[in-house]
Amino acid sequence: MYSVVRLFYHGRHRNALRAATGFPCACDSYDPIGEEHFRGVHGISVHDSTNCVFSGYTIRNAGNWAHNVWRCADLKFERLTILGGHDGIHFSICDRVGISDCTMNTGDDCVAGFDNEDVTVRGCSFNTACSAFRFGGRRVLVEKCRCWGPAEYPIRNSLPKADRVSGSHGKPGAGRRAMLALFTYYSDFTINVRHDPGEITVRDCVVENAQRFLHYNFSGNETWQKNRPLRSIRFEGVTATGLVLSLCAYGDKCAPLSLALKNCRLSFKKPQTELVRAAHVESLSLEDVSAEGVAGPCARSWGGVAEPSVRNLSGVEPKVVDADVPFRVNPI
Repeated sequence: MYSVVRLFYHGRHRNALRAATGFPCACDSYDPIGEEHFRGVHGISVHDSTNCVFSGYTIRNAGNWAHNVWRCADLKFERLTILGGHDGIHFSICDRVGISDCTMNTGDDCVAGFDNEDVTVRGCSFNTACSAFRFGGRRVLVEKCRCWGPAEYPIRNSLPKADRVSGSHGKPGAGRRAMLALFTYYSDFTINVRHDPGEITVRDCVVENAQRFLHYNFSGNETWQKNRPLRSIRFEGVTATGLVLSLCAYGDKCAPLSLALKNCRLSFKKPQTELVRAAHVESLSLEDVSAEGVAGPCARSWGGVAEPSVRNLSGVEPKVVDADVPFRVNPI
């Protein structure tokens, strides 16, 4: 058994941190007064620092997030392997962040956090029981990534308490392992978000067996999707197979969403009545998009949805239909 390894770094000035050795195991540490009454320590915590490089190591079975990063700038995460545990790289209030060539097989979100600016994620492999991205930020680029489920590791809060206490992953196949979403929006009132989130692009990615392609629900009934609304997001050259639910794009009435899909191929394994369940979307652009498994319009509206700008759309009807039932995230 390896001992728990934890690195905490806090600096008020311009500092450099390089982590280049192995952190083989954090043993799924248990804390009855921790988050969710079982999560233990984070793998690596870094606060108020600049010029940090995290390169070439493995973190396995961290008691909480593998990386916990706040109020930092000029960060590089490269060639990391994260196995089990919770969020892979969770950072908030951070600027100029690069994540490249990383492998994350985790029971929780892979890349998470909000109030971030100028973020690039490139060439990574994400296997998750939650979302590949639960994220909020401005000027974000994700490209050339593979995101897939079901997860090798379950989300730990779905395991019996005895397994959470002992650090066991349960019996083979135990716990919830379904991948929830490619991209889930994230913003809450724990932070005073500095700027309107938006200018997010996801391109040239492959998604397999996610329940959702996009989950943005600013209707007010989700604790972690409040504070500032998302203003714009686009997907280019993304192929997604094995989807279960329609895209959810519920924006804010005073700050509606701009949503674009270009050269995307979406395939649903369960029949859907619309491609996008939408509200307060001021711009919906669909160019060279095909959808399989949708028997209905490209968008069903709960108010404030513009007619789509459509070019070479196949598999769905190029129109917006008004909903005649109350909004809910799950299909009608």
